[in-house]
Parts: sequence; C-alpha cells; structure tokens
Amino acid sequence: MKTRKQLNLILLLLLIFILAGCQTTVVNEEESVLVETRMLETETKSQMLTYLGFVEPSELKKYSFLVGGELQERLVSVGDYVYPGDPLMLLEDTKYQLNESAGSAQLNLAGLESQKAEEALQYAENLYADLESLYQQGAISKSRYDEGKLNYEISQKEYEQSRRAYSQALASLRLAQDTLDDAILVSSIEGIVGGLFFEEGELVSPGYPAVIVHSREMEIGIGVSVDDVPNFIKGQTVQVEVGDVQEEGTILEVASLPDSLSRTYEVRVALTVPGLVGQSAKITQEKNQTSGIWLDINEIRNDGEDYVYVVRDGRALRRTISLHEINDRLVRVEGLDQDELLITRGDGLLDNGMKITLHEDGDSIE
Repeated sequence: MKTRKQLNLILLLLLIFILAGCQTTVVNEEESVLVETRMLETETKSQMLTYLGFVEPSELKKYSFLVGGELQERLVSVGDYVYPGDPLMLLEDTKYQLNESAGSAQLNLAGLESQKAEEALQYAENLYADLESLYQQGAISKSRYDEGKLNYEISQKEYEQSRRAYSQALASLRLAQDTLDDAILVSSIEGIVGGLFFEEGELVSPGYPAVIVHSREMEIGIGVSVDDVPNFIKGQTVQVEVGDVQEEGTILEVASLPDSLSRTYEVRVALTVPGLVGQSAKITQEKNQTSGIWLDINEIRNDGEDYVYVVRDGRALRRTISLHEINDRLVRVEGLDQDELLITRGDGLLDNGMKITLHEDGDSIE
C-alpha cells in the first residue's frame, strides 16, 4: 500500500514538471510578423497647385431678335458649323416688307417734292436778282420789287420744308429697312450652333435668346485664391487633364480683380485636347520645390492620428507623423529620419513593439 502511494506521488510530480515545461515553451516562442520595408531618403519634389474647372467655349454668342413676330423658319440645326454672315432664323416679315415698300414710296414722293421746290427756288432767285437790278436802275416800281423779294423768300421756306420732309422720309425708310433686316438673325462669328430655343410657328418676343453659337476653340476657366494667383502668369504653360487625356495648356488671361462673390481670381487656359462644353478639367501648376521625407498616401495609417511603423532592433516601432505638402499621391511628412526602414506591407497585423521578420524573395505577405 505504501509503495502504491509513493508511485502515485512520483507520477504527480512528473506530470507537474511536464506541464511546467510546456508553459515555458509557449512563453519563449514569440511569433513574428513578416513585413516588407523600404529605406527612407530625403527627396526634393515640386509642390503642385491643383484646381478644378470646366471646359468653356473661347467665344459664345447669344442671338436674339430686336423685333417680335412669328418664327417662320429655322435655317440651321444644333451642331451645324456656321460662318460670319450665315442666316440662323427668320421671322414672318410680310408687314415689315410692306413698311419698307411704303417708306420707299414716301421717300420717292418727298424727293419729287424737294426737286420741284428746288427748281421753284432757283427760278425765284433768278427773278429776284433781275428785279433787284432793274429796281436799282429805276426801271420798275418798288411794289414790283417787293413782290419778287417776297416770292423768293417763300420759295426758300418751301424748299427748306421739302428737304426736312425728305430727311424724315429717308429716316423712316431706313428704320423700316433696319426692322426688316432685324427679322432675320445672322451669325457674327465662325463656330458651332449650340442651341435653338424657338420652334417654327411660335411667337418670338424681342430680346429673348433664340440661338446660341460658340467657337470651336475651347478654354478652361478656374478660380484661383489670392495666395496662389502669383504663380499663374499669362503665357505660362500648365498641365491640363480632361478625362483620360493629359496635355500642356497655355494661360490666356489672369484676372486683375477678384470675383465679387467667391473672391477668387479667374484664370483662363487654352485647351488643346478634345473637350466637351461643361466637361470637368484639372489644372496643375508647379508652385515651388520642397525637400524632405515623402510617403505614398497609402503608406500612412490613421486611427485618430497619422502614424507609420519603422523597424527598430527587429521590432515594429510606431511613429506619429505630421503631414505637409502634397505632390500628386505623395505627401511630405515630419517625424521620420533618413535611412530609417519604413514598413510598407504587413503593418496591418502589427502593434507597437511586435517582433518582425523582413520579407525575402519567396516569402508571401497577406
């Protein structure tokens, strides 16, 4: 019996030693995380200014009738290419043609009356000159002389009245002709028909836009802040991005006064790549060059503060950083030193102070 108790005691002690050994093994075997790294270097990069704008025609005209009436005919369609002098729309102009014909007839009549008055004046003037000569010689009486003088003065007034009537008739005719001309809209620029706002048969009121024509050449308009506007100079080249196309553009104009509402300065850039009116565009301009540590935006973590992990004595060390200038996808940061190893992959599994293993060819990082 005693021997059996001793055997159980020995087995119990042996079990305790085995369990203690297993526990020691777990504590000593610390797992490490496989990571990729890159060496940090000081780099000099340009700080870029980026502004968004929209594609606009370099020239846009809104045409409206100066007279009202029924729209007789649309002479173009949206998308048509037109040249200066090409007709765009025509109002029903019968009454305007009648007014022009009446004005022309009135002018002809006034012209005949003026011609007759001029001939009568010439006759009265010659007669008056003869009577004056005879009167000075004593060949005629004073009453006959006075009669000739009065007739001459009356002829002068009638001629002046006829000239005034002719001038009024001429002005009326020109007004009628202008009104007739205003019954048709004509393009003053070369470009593309962008919009037609009345259908044939509709009544058109004067002053309302009826046709829009814009130039083929396009520009991009952006509003630039007062701090950035010195970096935009007329004639300077900037980077333009429209859709998937990137190209250089030339600054055409920089406003000297800010917009009254936005307080930004309008900058217009020539567009040399295809673009649709209203399409969004991005303008990028170099501001200055800055040296420092630059990180890809995907390498930066944030949990309320910006941070990364660097390697220190085989372990991951969390480092809080501050963000500064931006260059495309790169950000200049402070809080890191040159020649430090930045952990770029595998950091999603890390915690501060964890043991790491550097990635080698053939290793796989989830």
